[in-house]
Amino acid sequence: MPVGDIDRLGVASERFEPLARLAVRQIIEAEIRRGMQGGINPLVIARAIRLKASGVTLTRAMTIARTEMMVASWSTTRDEYARDEVVTGWQWSATRDGKTCPTCTMMDGTIHSNGDRMRSHPNCRCAMLPVVSGRASIGSTGFSRVARMSKGRQSALLGPSRANYLQAGGDPTALVSTATHPLYGPTPVLTRVRDLP
Repeated sequence: MPVGDIDRLGVASERFEPLARLAVRQIIEAEIRRGMQGGINPLVIARAIRLKASGVTLTRAMTIARTEMMVASWSTTRDEYARDEVVTGWQWSATRDGKTCPTCTMMDGTIHSNGDRMRSHPNCRCAMLPVVSGRASIGSTGFSRVARMSKGRQSALLGPSRANYLQAGGDPTALVSTATHPLYGPTPVLTRVRDLP
């Protein structure tokens, strides 16, 4: 990770709540900083946090390490793209496997300006791909791929009510809205069924 990523951890450490004790927050931030500087795997960082910070489970430490490293990486990537004259924006790239959440599946392939921040959930594995001036974006969006799925696959991914909405000709982009998470700010989420148009 570039050193610039590490500087973003001071702000990101505020998301370590409810681990409110300052000493625990300082241990977590120091371990993530050390790990990023050394190119250390998040699992190794999580184990170090678990050993040094009482009351933090390995699962929680892993979530914190993965998430904070990704947030720092996304922020630096966005800054780098904004400085590059050829990069006009970024494309959301989700890992296409059975572990990918429905929201990230839908957001995959969407195009964003360099001013837009990548906002997602803890443990997200998505990446930001550059959109280069004069070149087409890579592939279709998750919205269009999900709209073409069979009703059974839609139902397995989104639930039966959202699948029925799509089967009735509903707009797939309406399936994702923005919610304000108390720790992570504005985050794309699946739209509640009762809020669909």
